[in-house]
Amino acid sequence: MLIALLAGALALPAGASAAAFPIFGGFHSVLAFGEGQSTSAQDLAAFTAAGTVPSADVNQAPLYEGLEQAWPGFTTADLGRFYKDSSFAAPPAPSTLSGLLGQLGPTVTGAPAGTEEPRAGVLVQRTSDYQVPRIYGTTRADAMWGAGYVTAEDRLFLMDVLRHTAQGTLTELLGSSATAGDSAQLGIANQTPQQLTAQMQSLPTTMGAEGAQALSDINDYVAGINAFIGMTRVDPALLPAEYPALGIVPQDWTLADSAAVGTYLIGQFTVFGGPQPQQAEALRMAMAKLGRRRGTQVYNDLRLAADPSAVVTLARRYRSDATGRVNPASQALIDPGSLVARDAQTGGPVKPAAAARAVGPAGRPLPGWARRLAATGLQLPHMESNAVLVDARRSGTGQALAVMGPQVGYYTPEIFLEYELHAPGIDESGVSFPGSSPYILIGHGIDFAWTGTSAYSANEDVFAEKLCDPDGSAPSFASSHYLYRGRCVAFAAHDVTETTPIAPTSPSAPGPPVVLHALSSVHGPIASFATVHGTPVALAISAATRGHEAQSYVAFMRLAENVPTSPQSFVAAMRPYTGSENWFYVDHRDIAVLQSGWFPRHARGTDPDLPIWGTGRWDWQGFRAADDSYRRLPPGANPTAIDPPSGILVNWNNAIAHGWRVAAGDWESGPVVRATILQDLLGRALHRGALDLAGITGAVTAPSLTADVRGLAVWPWLRRVIGRSRDARVRALTAMLDGWAAAGSQRRSTQTPNVVDDSPAVLLMDTWWPLLVRREFQPVLGGPLMDLINKDFNTIVPDGLRDGSGNGFFAGWSMDVQKDLRQVLHRRVSGRFSRTYCGHGSLTACRAMLQRTLRQAAAQLTARYGPTGKWILPVTCPQTTPAGCDQIVPTSAGAISVAPQPFDNRGTFYQAIAVDGHR
Repeated sequence: MLIALLAGALALPAGASAAAFPIFGGFHSVLAFGEGQSTSAQDLAAFTAAGTVPSADVNQAPLYEGLEQAWPGFTTADLGRFYKDSSFAAPPAPSTLSGLLGQLGPTVTGAPAGTEEPRAGVLVQRTSDYQVPRIYGTTRADAMWGAGYVTAEDRLFLMDVLRHTAQGTLTELLGSSATAGDSAQLGIANQTPQQLTAQMQSLPTTMGAEGAQALSDINDYVAGINAFIGMTRVDPALLPAEYPALGIVPQDWTLADSAAVGTYLIGQFTVFGGPQPQQAEALRMAMAKLGRRRGTQVYNDLRLAADPSAVVTLARRYRSDATGRVNPASQALIDPGSLVARDAQTGGPVKPAAAARAVGPAGRPLPGWARRLAATGLQLPHMESNAVLVDARRSGTGQALAVMGPQVGYYTPEIFLEYELHAPGIDESGVSFPGSSPYILIGHGIDFAWTGTSAYSANEDVFAEKLCDPDGSAPSFASSHYLYRGRCVAFAAHDVTETTPIAPTSPSAPGPPVVLHALSSVHGPIASFATVHGTPVALAISAATRGHEAQSYVAFMRLAENVPTSPQSFVAAMRPYTGSENWFYVDHRDIAVLQSGWFPRHARGTDPDLPIWGTGRWDWQGFRAADDSYRRLPPGANPTAIDPPSGILVNWNNAIAHGWRVAAGDWESGPVVRATILQDLLGRALHRGALDLAGITGAVTAPSLTADVRGLAVWPWLRRVIGRSRDARVRALTAMLDGWAAAGSQRRSTQTPNVVDDSPAVLLMDTWWPLLVRREFQPVLGGPLMDLINKDFNTIVPDGLRDGSGNGFFAGWSMDVQKDLRQVLHRRVSGRFSRTYCGHGSLTACRAMLQRTLRQAAAQLTARYGPTGKWILPVTCPQTTPAGCDQIVPTSAGAISVAPQPFDNRGTFYQAIAVDGHR
């Protein structure tokens, strides 16, 4: 029986009985680094005076960071130490409620523990340990309203940053220093508030009765947000401290705001493509250096877009749309060095300029935290989500198991908000993005759990629009027209006028308005300019989700309603989601994955990996600009698996299946990716015998958190090529790396406080790596092409290490090096490179290069640190550029910041699941 029966409980007199929803155990979660809260004046004063961070912002840090220390030897008891129990709590008893409802009023922000009744029919109880709100509604509308109210109560300023970021209007919140970021956002998504509202209001038409219900839910959610905003106007103590620090007040929330945030998040985490122009530059540069045929071969070697040795999640092949042999006439191969971003403020190319003054309302200087936020934005990543699932047959315990979680970065307060939501027909627990949706986006229902990993499947193209002028004059980047279907047509344009913040104390002295000129072709927003053989073009970003984002809400509504009762019904429930995401499901016995998304059928002869001419001849099949419609692959074409024959599902943003197109910008999909770590660890654990939840957590999750993929998957091949050197120094250095690899190639501290174990080996690999990669590939590529690839696609420094983001080993040349070394050793290599790069194919020359660069790296370390025993890598350290340690530096999304945390390569919100029953 469902919480629908609890509806009466909230209204029943003392002593009356009501049946509760079923409660199953086996749900565990942790949120980095705490549930968080809005910043009260008291919070800000304590932080300013002594650096004191509110406990809610960091009270899960011991769980989140402690897990990496908990292996080997992870036990069932450790689940309770490093995860919190997130199973549903029993609903409040009617007798308890009858006493509460007459006594409670709204809880003051900054003191979240306890119980509150923000309006009749809505009860919020916060857990005493981690302050996670449990929201109960007498009616469904009450629960949705309550979700909005609690979200605003805990994240109002962060929500404001999100809605302004999404709509390219952050200048209105943080002043003119945020204008460059607004300009960039309008080059990716530039729907007007009217368009966003219309898309939401069309849900009853596009999705029928379900769409109508989703629209009603979101309207109730918006009303709850505005109810709290209204409270801040009555009681200024409720207002997050960032607002008075900036001299501004929050404006009402709108349906368009929620649509904008939802659209932004769909684009950020589930739309992939966009760097086609940079890839065209790389191809042209390779051709210029090596000739057309050899240059294309080298480009294809390093692009690794469809490598037969790629690590994939599913054994079955899936086919993307077939475009046939590429017709060169469809390709707009831009001239190297001509690509330049469009400045929405001037309408022309972005030009180098002095940094904007960091000013806020009425010319007042911004606080330091606001200057940083204005300059960098939220910087949401999408590179670290992972999932490991084992079905009941393979676990050996009769229970399906999962450890899984999405990576959305680290923030203060955390950008995810965790809550439990109950009402007639609604029962769920997990996390949501503030302001986007009342529904849980990642979490669990009554007897199942789900998560998502960014899929990196191609669902965004770039069309090159040939510029023209109606009077026939020579086109330029200033041209306001482009060629489409034989006509010189005007770009669609609208102005975004931003009024910089007005201080309540000086309402007669508003800042100067900032006007941004948003520009679109029929294919999408104009993000940049370039030339193609000297011809000026505007480059349009064309996302398959554009204009179709709102229907994705229905998928999450179905999960909230507990529509899935099996893996098959889960797959069906998630079909409305239009973005490209791998959705993983687990219940008491079964596991499943669906890669959701709309994928267009391309014109024959086009190559989605490179810019496509936008003249109309090469449009998506069936494309209609009026409603952004097009022919797409049928839903059955999307990669899907239910209880696969292997009994396991593993993904860490790697390719889902062979034959399925990876996106431009996901530079390579080959034999060495982070999922290699998970697959290898899981395979060994299953080989040793049956696994329970503690077993899979200890065997797979904990060791992978801090593992260096280079030590696990590349060092063995480097070692084979180096061989046994006659040089004693080389032998000593290789022995050091051998010991580190034998210990699991870890980057964690278990011995000396704040010192990474095996520091000399870790520092040696980090220092050696860029030297050997350069010397292995640059002799063929040349410096300029090597620099372009390193800057735009495949950074030599493993992604996220030493930059403070916490993301690690998403790229970094690991698979290129490993594959090339196997070739130089004359091993069998599936999908061989067109040439062997190391030593130009000579094993002797390659070995000499590796030994030489290894000694060079050691010499650099000795010059910096002294003898080997003094090569020390701290776990955390003062923030510098580049950083001197591995650490996570949470982004301050407000006035309070959290100290750097130890490096951890996992999702922001992580679940460990072993459901103990089923409806």
